[in-house]
Parts: sequence; C-alpha cells; structure tokens
Amino acid sequence: MEFGQSDHFRSWTKAQDSVLCPTVNNNHTLNFKHECYVWITKEHLRYMLLSSNAPRRLWPFALQHFCRIFGWWPQANGIAPWKRVGSEYQLTANLDKDLHAFGSYSIGHLPRESKLVENTILDDRGLDGAFLMSDHSTPTFWM
Repeated sequence: MEFGQSDHFRSWTKAQDSVLCPTVNNNHTLNFKHECYVWITKEHLRYMLLSSNAPRRLWPFALQHFCRIFGWWPQANGIAPWKRVGSEYQLTANLDKDLHAFGSYSIGHLPRESKLVENTILDDRGLDGAFLMSDHSTPTFWM
C-alpha cells in the first residue's frame, strides 16, 4: 500500500495505462511452505538423477516425471490428490504409464517408416534407451 498512496506512483501508473490492484498481505508461514515444497522436489530430483546415473542436463525430464508420480501418491489420509479435483477433469491413474523408474532401461518399438530402420523386414526394430518420462498427450514415452 505504500506505493499506492504515493501521488508520483499513481501518476506514473496512469501514464503506463496500468491499474493498481491491492493484494492479500503475505503470511510468513506461506514462504516456509513454498520453500519446503521446493526442498522436497530438489531432494527427489537429486536422488533420481544420482540413482539413474543420468547427466544433470536431463533434470527437466526428471522434474516432469516426479511431478506426475507425486500427483498420484496418496496423502496421509489415503486419498490421492487427483481424486480431490472435480469430476469434470476426468483424471485417473495409469499404473502401467506412471510407475516407471526414471532412467531405467527400456526398449522402444520403431515403426517401419522410421529413418533408423533400413531393412523393414529383417532389421531389429527395437531401440535401446533410458526411460525419461511418459508423454502427456499420447500413450508413448520419452527415452
């Protein structure tokens, strides 16, 4: 509110065609909660990267995989977070898709049209790799 009461600041906001919107005061305990969530996420990411021997540059994939798995874990009351949202979202857990270890050995099936398949009849159409994350919009995964 100290800026909102200043005449100079009000005239500057009018010149910028901006609107002053008061917000709720910050509670010091909210900052602690946010820092705890960040700390928990960083600890899980660190463990996922170390246990899979993945390079640090793959941390965005580890973060997406962790957030998806963490969203399906039941809380202390036994209710999973996705069950607490409204029925209009139609969220469900898919254990085949969600419970993979980050960086685990996986084999991807290549279609015959892939550039990596030279001979469509005799060549092995499997590609070795490490599991990174499940794709959000298709039943495939990233490796």
